[in-house]
Amino acid sequence: MPPVITVTQNGRAIRAIRRAQRLTIAALSERIGVTAPYLSKVEREVKSPSLNLAERIAGELHVELGALLREPAPTTRK
Repeated sequence: MPPVITVTQNGRAIRAIRRAQRLTIAALSERIGVTAPYLSKVEREVKSPSLNLAERIAGELHVELGALLREPAPTTRK
């Protein structure tokens, strides 16, 4: 069986790109069809967006999806 690669969203990247483009949370949330409080939770990594939502965020920010994702830190077993 091939290994499963887990990828998590990077809320800090979403926030940094959004701010660099001078977009408010309210403006971006309206464009992607979610509430501003929900998008804020995504940016703070309290909530994880679905792949579909991550794609919509990337599209509205005009960046590749990979710019919003990161591989999780490796875990060590004792």
